[in-house]
Amino acid sequence: MQSAHQEITSALSRVSRIQRALQRNDDVLSHHIGAARTIISTLSGTTFMNDATRTRQQIFVIDVLQCLAYHDADHGPIRDIAQWCSSSWLHLVQHHPDSPEILSGIGHSWLLRAQPALARVSEHDQTSGSSDSSGSEEVHGSSKTCDRDTWPGHAQTESQNQRRALPEYVEARGLLEPAIDYLNRAVGASRRQGRTPSGDLLTLVSIALDGREGQSRLTVTHRLQRPI
Repeated sequence: MQSAHQEITSALSRVSRIQRALQRNDDVLSHHIGAARTIISTLSGTTFMNDATRTRQQIFVIDVLQCLAYHDADHGPIRDIAQWCSSSWLHLVQHHPDSPEILSGIGHSWLLRAQPALARVSEHDQTSGSSDSSGSEEVHGSSKTCDRDTWPGHAQTESQNQRRALPEYVEARGLLEPAIDYLNRAVGASRRQGRTPSGDLLTLVSIALDGREGQSRLTVTHRLQRPI
């Protein structure tokens, strides 16, 4: 029978294997879901997540499993793994409220949760794009129109307003607001500690702001820590 230390070491080794699979962008990431659940069960049965000397490793584990949980983010997460990651982030931030890594991890989780709604917004844009373009061609082709409502600028504004009223867009904005809040807190914490915010963190802030304003579809990159 393995000791608790051996169980933790074995679980961390499995996390590193999942990380490598994510970095390779394997097509069979779903094959690692069972291993992820075993890792969670193993670590939950030890003192690992409550060990203040293992914060760096805890962040690493949550990061990797979170990326696995959202590896097909457009269609939603693997719910039990994603929920464990969210709960674990909130547990860590209670003990480390000014950790840029933990704050950005929480912000990243909110970004990932917004992805399915933004994917549906993107699908709506693609579906309505052809009809909008045909309509705009008719407007541009008429040189005699004086109807302000048919001017391209007005049509574009109206289209943006209709887009922002979509239930999917409202849902996405509701998820992006806490993402922006936590990511900005991570930036602030980094600067207070005399550290330059990482390029990855600033990119996530930019992605969240663009998504909230409807300027672009959210594209989430895996925010992976270095191997243990």
